[in-house]
Amino acid sequence: MMQVSDQVFFPSILLLMLKDFSPGSAVESLEKRIFAAVGSSVLFPAPEIRSHLKIIQWEFINNHPLQLIVEYQLDSSKAIVYGPYKGRVDFNESTGYLLLKNVQKKDNGIYKVVINLEEKKAQKVSLTVIEPVTQPQLRSNLSLDGSTLWLSCDVSGDRITIVWMRNEEPIPPEECYQQSEDQKHLGIINLEKSDCGNFSCNASNEISWRQATLFVTFEGIPAALQQAQKMSAVALMLGVIAALGFVSLCCQSAKPKPGHAASLSQNHNFAKHHRSKRNFFNWNGEEWRYFICFLQATVCLSSGLLFAVTIIWMAQQGVSVFLIFLILALTWVMMVTLTVVVWDPKRLRTFTGRRTIRIILDATAPGGVILVMVLAGFFLMNIRDLEEKGCSSTDMIASFIIPLVLSLIPFLFFLFYHIKRRKKKETRNNPPGGEEN
Repeated sequence: MMQVSDQVFFPSILLLMLKDFSPGSAVESLEKRIFAAVGSSVLFPAPEIRSHLKIIQWEFINNHPLQLIVEYQLDSSKAIVYGPYKGRVDFNESTGYLLLKNVQKKDNGIYKVVINLEEKKAQKVSLTVIEPVTQPQLRSNLSLDGSTLWLSCDVSGDRITIVWMRNEEPIPPEECYQQSEDQKHLGIINLEKSDCGNFSCNASNEISWRQATLFVTFEGIPAALQQAQKMSAVALMLGVIAALGFVSLCCQSAKPKPGHAASLSQNHNFAKHHRSKRNFFNWNGEEWRYFICFLQATVCLSSGLLFAVTIIWMAQQGVSVFLIFLILALTWVMMVTLTVVVWDPKRLRTFTGRRTIRIILDATAPGGVILVMVLAGFFLMNIRDLEEKGCSSTDMIASFIIPLVLSLIPFLFFLFYHIKRRKKKETRNNPPGGEEN
């Protein structure tokens, strides 16, 4: 979030920053300097008149020959304004002050006031007309490796001085900060959590001052790992749902246990058994098959998500033998669970005759659930440790809630559908007014 504040000061009648200068010639004079904004009005002060005033002259001596601006004699009715200065100046006859209006850069130069033609006591005033600083625009740019943040202060004007501040204090000359030659760019090297805060660009010149403030915050992990973090959270929630489903299957007293993937190839025996004995959910064999397919699909999906997370982690943190082993294990879980879901039970029957294959099919999905939950926790903890280096953290609530809701919707729809179907079947078998068996 960016917060910009500005402050500027240049009045319509400007008398600013007077500085004593050493005499630049043999003439003993007091030279002062005035800075003014383009388009403003400038008031030139005259020395205090202690003797009898006879004549006062204001001259512009930047050009040769010398150019008169205004002349006033005591015996005259009013001051005489010369040439291009008509309509641009106001002269105060009692104080000798000269007001020059709507100054432009062409008015830069030295202005001299002479009283009673005494050149040695003449006072010179140097006028410099400059553009005020504009409102700075602060922009940030993070390096590709995420280790350096560059802040750019885009501002225009004349004679600009830029001062960088952090949390309203000047930036210390430490190694972690780099500034460009024109001071418009600030580099924060080796980003750390302590570097977060308000950074201000103070731009000023002799007539104006403005400030822009940017709240600097950065993630401790790149965007790819942020996505991996969310995918790990989704996989963990899917794994929890699958684990609860398999636990519910194990709690059934009926045999053969419906948790076995191989039992899907013997649906007719499974259905016959559950028609003769009521179970916890009061489902028949076909309903159990759909439920098991749902659990197998959940394991397959969560394994696929963690497969992608592992690839992202290797791209960011490097390849290791452990991660390659995980890739192979997740691939195996996805292949087996997907096979159980999409293949026809009659085709599976040809593979389940062997005890070894049947054990593998039965153990893959529950083992995959354990692998998913452990691996998801591993990635979440490690990514969280990396995230602690940044200023902000990813909101993980949505990453947990959304997959939970999306996973429960088809399951609830499945329950509603089969409950409604069973009620219709019971109504058809036991019509109203019929005899009860």
